[in-house]
Amino acid sequence: HRLVTAIEVLSPDNKSSGEGREKYLQKCREVRSASAGLVEIDLLRTGKTTLRLSAEGLATLPAWHYLAGVTRTPNQQAVYPIALQKRLPTIKIPLADDDPDVFLDLQAAFTIAWQKGPYPALLNYDGLPPGPMAAEEIAWCEQIVAQGGYRAATNP
Repeated sequence: HRLVTAIEVLSPDNKSSGEGREKYLQKCREVRSASAGLVEIDLLRTGKTTLRLSAEGLATLPAWHYLAGVTRTPNQQAVYPIALQKRLPTIKIPLADDDPDVFLDLQAAFTIAWQKGPYPALLNYDGLPPGPMAAEEIAWCEQIVAQGGYRAATNP
């Protein structure tokens, strides 16, 4: 009857300065101090990362737009950089000490959540995607949004 691993999908409040971020970071400290694993899935293009990785460490990663981090005890961290136009990765989820990791296919999990949840009706696809993007990335996003039927194709 103990927490083994917490899985967090980050919200804008987690990445913006203020009370929401402070509460989230405190929660992360509590999870780590309980010797539990922590999985952070960051699919937001704006805001400051919550992963415990220096600017130099972030700079050594392959090109990325999103991050997933898996922190194990004691303070071992795997970072999964995710490029915009790539499939979300399968990541290892730590369990109890003697149990082998399980694999979580993020793309499959988010596809199911998208299909079964209210997200298509809740999200607004008018306008440009948030965060800085190259022209070819914007064009790719426009194509995906049009293919999904969320709005007519446009030329950025």
